[in-house]
Amino acid sequence: MQAPEKLSVKVYIANRAYPLWVNPTEEEAVRNAAKEINDRMRELRDQYGMQDDLDLIIMQCLEIKSQLNLLQLELNSYTEKQHQLWEDINQQIDTTLQLASPNS
Repeated sequence: MQAPEKLSVKVYIANRAYPLWVNPTEEEAVRNAAKEINDRMRELRDQYGMQDDLDLIIMQCLEIKSQLNLLQLELNSYTEKQHQLWEDINQQIDTTLQLASPNS
């Protein structure tokens, strides 16, 4: 099977062009990400009065990394709960099989 063709996409962040090669299925997500970055830069500029684009991008990096860390903690907690549930189910199955076994 042949790999999908890459699309040449140019997005603008902080009035700078960034040419990229993306899979066709990623194009919309990449364009939306660039739009969201620019929108958030505008919000931060208005909220904090910052003008330096680098400062605004760094603020976004901090926000995104913080959100990613929180999501990772939630995922780990969820995974641990799922693991415990599977252990409980397996224990219940083992107990039920032992009780139903004619050799018990």
